[in-house]
Amino acid sequence: MLIRQAVLGDLESCIPLFFEFNSRYKVPETDFNVETVTHTAKLILGSHLMMVIDDNGIQGGIAGLILPSLFGSDVFFQELMFFVRKEHRRHTVRLLRETEDICKVEGINKVILGHFDYEKDKIKKFYGLMGYTYLETQYIKRLI
Repeated sequence: MLIRQAVLGDLESCIPLFFEFNSRYKVPETDFNVETVTHTAKLILGSHLMMVIDDNGIQGGIAGLILPSLFGSDVFFQELMFFVRKEHRRHTVRLLRETEDICKVEGINKVILGHFDYEKDKIKKFYGLMGYTYLETQYIKRLI
């Protein structure tokens, strides 16, 4: 088992993971479109950050955007997808810690993680144990 930064060659193996994430959490107001996912994943791989658990294939990952703060000198890693298949969840802490380590090396000083209402108490507890504090609640609305 290896935790590493994803590369373009991982893209095809990541698509089923993204689909599983989307299906499991029923992301509100979103449709799963392979072309869109592929395009967005290429953008993330090209200039942002995606870490994966590689254990005879991609079994989990965290992907997000690297963004400067609007208000100061902070640089954020804003998570867009964080999912580990059930049989590999024992590696979740290591995945998050190694993501944080890469962020530090890249000069990213803050990580923002989100979660859906699904298993929210369990996820809030996990994030708290990992040193994260509550930031905000978000809402979504389809316009078109």
